[in-house]
Amino acid sequence: MPMPTKSSSTFSDRRGASGSIQMNRSEQTVNTPLKLDSSKEVKGKGDSIVKVLIWVVVMALVTVVIYLLINNLTEKKTTDDNQQDAEEQEIHVETLEPIIADKNSTSEAESAPDDDFLTVAQSVGSNSSDSFTIDSFSTESYEDFFRVVFMVTSSGSAKFPLTEATLENQKISINFNNISEDRSGLKVGVEQRVLNSIVTMIMHNTASGEDTENYTIELSDETGYFMHLLEEPNRIVIDIKEVEEEQPFEETEEAEEIEGGTGVSEDTGTGKPTVKTLTNEFSRNPQWIVTDVTGNVVNTVTFKWQNYGSYTKIAYDLSGGIPNVSAQLQKDGEVKLVVVMQNRVSRNAESTVEINNGNVKTMEAVTAGNTTTLTLNLNKESDYRIYATESPMQFFIEVKN
Repeated sequence: MPMPTKSSSTFSDRRGASGSIQMNRSEQTVNTPLKLDSSKEVKGKGDSIVKVLIWVVVMALVTVVIYLLINNLTEKKTTDDNQQDAEEQEIHVETLEPIIADKNSTSEAESAPDDDFLTVAQSVGSNSSDSFTIDSFSTESYEDFFRVVFMVTSSGSAKFPLTEATLENQKISINFNNISEDRSGLKVGVEQRVLNSIVTMIMHNTASGEDTENYTIELSDETGYFMHLLEEPNRIVIDIKEVEEEQPFEETEEAEEIEGGTGVSEDTGTGKPTVKTLTNEFSRNPQWIVTDVTGNVVNTVTFKWQNYGSYTKIAYDLSGGIPNVSAQLQKDGEVKLVVVMQNRVSRNAESTVEINNGNVKTMEAVTAGNTTTLTLNLNKESDYRIYATESPMQFFIEVKN
């Protein structure tokens, strides 16, 4: 019968088809592990890349650290070199010989009238297109004034460059314009010290412009100056008015009224006074200040020093009272002035002050309990004096230069 035969054949084909499907699934199952192995391989390669990246980052950090260390060492060496250069320059400045104003110049220069010594801005010369050379710098010392001279030459018809000066805070600033060359001999940044005059220092400063030269004249006190011109040869001159030297301490009415004395030791200066004594004359003998202060009440408010030409002064502003003081020169290889102050508020302290002004090099201050010992290291043996004032309450040491 045809129909059953056809049906049987169809069933057999289906089984065959079904078996074929089962085989394909089996092949897929076999192929699956291959895909798993490929995934592991990719993962291994990824780990290697990460390790390489980490190594690169670490090496970069190490390189940066090494660079920073080398750069820091280089900067430190440069700083040390600069400091050494500065120290060498400072030593050079310190060894420059000071000018001593002996006030006996042989020049026939005459002092200008007092009305010509002013504190306002002054100018000389002309504002021309000519260029100028500063050929030399010199000083002259007179009884009434101190003279600073700049010799100049011109490239054209104008004789003098425009030169302007101002006085402020006891400093005269001088600007020379249209200067093509400066051969004054005073190098930029070097201080020329002056002793025994109202002028304490002359300095050549860094120029503010290519054709400008600037100098500073420092003063120890308020005074006037007079800038003018001299010819044959052409010179720009600055005269600074000297001031009268500070007068010795004068006895006050209060001192004169002290019973048993005038406030000044009446002996030869070799023995301690038995009465209240606030002043001494210049000498090399032991000196004392005798007061009626008995407690330990004296404090230092401020301390300062100044070179007045013929002597250097050290000043103490005090509170609480005037201490009892003794002073004496000592010569044990080096010259020293030892000053002992009593009645101090109790404390312990030590310090050394670099003065390097006039005859005084350094001052060592040692306070132990109620006593302060001041040791002044001097360049040479010279006269000195100690004195005090009660209004204002001050103590002074003056040493001849």
